[in-house]
Amino acid sequence: MTSTSVPEMLSDASLAASLPGGFTSRLAEVGGVRLHYVDGGAGAPLLLLGGWPQTWWQWHKVMPALAQRYRVIAVDLRGMGGSGKPAAGYDKKTMAADIRALVTHLGLASVSIAGHDIGAMVAYAYAANYPGATEKIALLDVPHPDEGWPRFGLLPEADQHVDSVIEAGDRSFLWWFAFNQVQELPELLLGDGRIRLLIDWLFTRQARNPAAIDEHSLDHEPELVQIAAECVGPHRIRRPRQLPRSALDPIEVAHHSAMREEHRLVPPRQTGNG
Repeated sequence: MTSTSVPEMLSDASLAASLPGGFTSRLAEVGGVRLHYVDGGAGAPLLLLGGWPQTWWQWHKVMPALAQRYRVIAVDLRGMGGSGKPAAGYDKKTMAADIRALVTHLGLASVSIAGHDIGAMVAYAYAANYPGATEKIALLDVPHPDEGWPRFGLLPEADQHVDSVIEAGDRSFLWWFAFNQVQELPELLLGDGRIRLLIDWLFTRQARNPAAIDEHSLDHEPELVQIAAECVGPHRIRRPRQLPRSALDPIEVAHHSAMREEHRLVPPRQTGNG
């Protein structure tokens, strides 16, 4: 097990403090797992749940604007960033229970949630299982897992484009889903700073406007993930295994369409020049 000191400029605490809105980096032991979150702003509580392979930092450009209207709580899901990396518990129902435990820990009765990618799946599972503790949800980029997920193929189908360039159409070959199921190998291949290669590849091909992701954002996101890995050894970065076995509850399937209409998060309108 290695021990690597985190450069001050890349620490969660320093990055949180660099954002307008009074943000601070915090840890909470909830439901048997340690969750890291960044908290700031004032108003109705809004949780931000990120995607793979990112940390809370993926939200840093919108957090100051949101903080003018909401109490913003950007959470590292179990397995990512500064949160704990248990060997199991990556089905979305369990991950939603983590968030519910954090909400209770913070003394909040109900929250709105915006989730991206894996975070969107967790947001949906939270709303489905804890409707009384949910105000609104916004799901970005990905639907909740359904019965079709276990049928993902290892090889691309005829109408799927392998390079994942978003302009090539919606039928991208999601090779990383299978890659992430392999035990231990992804950590070895992406260690020693090589995770930046993966992040650059994904953002260049998957982002609608790659130029909108500046070097400041790219330099900090992979460093946060990589430093977390180096601090406590090769098991630090946990991948979203169990995605095809996502503990779907019947209520999650039956109410999917209805909930997408019922729970909507309306972003604050931009005012003034620019």
